[in-house]
Amino acid sequence: MIYLARITGEKELQLGWRPEWDGLQAGSKLIEALIASVVPMDVCIDFTHDFGEALKTVAAEVGQLRTHASFARDLIARCPTLRDVEALRSRQPWPLGIAITTESGSVADNPSKSHKAGQALCGNLLTFEVHALDGSFRWHFDAARLAPQQVGSMTQHLQALLQSVMDDAAQAVGQIGILPAEERTYFA
Repeated sequence: MIYLARITGEKELQLGWRPEWDGLQAGSKLIEALIASVVPMDVCIDFTHDFGEALKTVAAEVGQLRTHASFARDLIARCPTLRDVEALRSRQPWPLGIAITTESGSVADNPSKSHKAGQALCGNLLTFEVHALDGSFRWHFDAARLAPQQVGSMTQHLQALLQSVMDDAAQAVGQIGILPAEERTYFA
């Protein structure tokens, strides 16, 4: 979220978020087929806060999303006429998305199987998938609109951001370095 806020200059971000599907609710397969499992994630990143404060902000939003993960399914179950609303059935209503997975094995181990078969990604342009247990991540992107080199640069930027945070977590989010050394010398 810090990276997206920094590269876009936008402090208020809305992304698609896909919670881990629990599949335990009665009739959940039918309801899941009828509506999207992607919900909006709204986060405001204050550039004057440090990493810890930004982390608390994002964690609070994720906590809210997990608490209310079944909201859309519950709403459809209570108001069946909503099944006809196309926007509720859209599986990728946001260009950018975040997916958290706890599936066994690193998401980097097998790129072609990093999300469950038939399960929609969160973003129609780009989805950032993070493995909650080990922190590994991968990108899913529309290759017709984003070049692999762009996604590779984003990975380098994220690695630079993480290194900058490890070096000084107390610095303001707006001051955290996101350019790798090669790009810093290129722009200098």
